Amino acid sequence: MGKIAKIKAEIDSDPLTRGYSGMTDQQVADDMNTAYRPSPVGPEGILQYVTLETARSNDGNDTTACSIYGRAQMVAAAVYDADPLSTTTPGHQLEVAEIAAAQSFVRMLGPESQFSLDLSDSRFDSILQHLVDCQVMKNADKTAIQGLSTNAQTRAAELGLGVVKVGEVGQARSLP
Repeated sequence: MGKIAKIKAEIDSDPLTRGYSGMTDQQVADDMNTAYRPSPVGPEGILQYVTLETARSNDGNDTTACSIYGRAQMVAAAVYDADPLSTTTPGHQLEVAEIAAAQSFVRMLGPESQFSLDLSDSRFDSILQHLVDCQVMKNADKTAIQGLSTNAQTRAAELGLGVVKVGEVGQARSLP
């Protein structure tokens, strides 16, 4: 089911009784993009995000989307100056700090992890930034992971829609 069809299904069924039928397109979009839904946090929520979300750099042979967690595992198992994601751009070879960050990230989310994360800790931010730098994830993924600390998500995110735009609500409402 495409994004517009999912928006239509949400508006028509209104499972959370938000009152979509009495709202303008702008109000529906605003409501669906407001963080009010419970969100899993800590290692479980991050693990859920990084196993469901995929990434690729579209550089060299790195054109097939793979889970962010899988990409982190590839980097964690790599050696200095390697290119485990098969990119071709000079300067993408791994540095020791990037490998260490990936190893820490994988270890934090692994089955033996029995601690809660302080997502506002600058060390965690540094780990995420290293994973962005070595193309394991994008900046948007880093922001989403950090956002899990708020313990709330948008209805649009919960449905896997990303940001819902006013025009998309109008298109959804015009479908039969």
